[in-house]
Amino acid sequence: MYASINDYDALDGILKKFSTNNLNEKLQTFQYNENWWLAQESFQVLSEVGIKKIENNTNLFKSLSDHALYDEVLSTLSSRVNFDKPNKIPIEWSMVGLQAASVSGDIDQINKWLFVSDSCGKAQDIETLINYRFAQALKALFGGDTEKFNEQVNDLYKIIGQSLVPSISSSFSRNSTLMSQLHSIYDVSMISGSRVNDEINQTYEHILRDRLSNVDQGFDSQWKILSMHRVANMALQERMIDWIFQQDV
Repeated sequence: MYASINDYDALDGILKKFSTNNLNEKLQTFQYNENWWLAQESFQVLSEVGIKKIENNTNLFKSLSDHALYDEVLSTLSSRVNFDKPNKIPIEWSMVGLQAASVSGDIDQINKWLFVSDSCGKAQDIETLINYRFAQALKALFGGDTEKFNEQVNDLYKIIGQSLVPSISSSFSRNSTLMSQLHSIYDVSMISGSRVNDEINQTYEHILRDRLSNVDQGFDSQWKILSMHRVANMALQERMIDWIFQQDV
């Protein structure tokens, strides 16, 4: 029996009929294929019929997130968790959901996944802690609590600064990720700090342009920074609407 690797239904059917460890192991090898869509299909099938469902689903969510498919992360997560029992949701899933919610700029999703994260337990590593604190900062920003937002941002600067280590081969990737997060946080703070009744001035625009030219030119890094610019502008627009409403009153 054969099935096209691009035919999800056929591949899924074969796994359900012949769900042996050996077949699962063979399918797992597709996760490392250079063709991302092929790897993604293996994540998808394993997440539904594999033995290690939590681990396989985590790989699926992270893969979607790594490729900036944040809306799909949130929709897939929502279809597989019970929000009535948030403490039963794996902490790895809650952190992926929280990161996707932050980049989406959807305050309802941010609040939802902050609640889930608080129910699951504390962050276990620096990157997770940064994502959690950044989500808290965005919650304060969208809520108009500038003081709380600035406190969270200053704490993030300290956390990231203390986490950077001398650049050696083993730490280069980690430092690069931390620096990208630092850039995003600074940009969000700068954009949101512009006056409500005015556009970002030329100095800000110049800094933002330089930022994109001086960081990793890969699609993922550029996309994440631009996504955070969008979120900051969304928060700024919320404040502008509130300001206009207050003027009318």
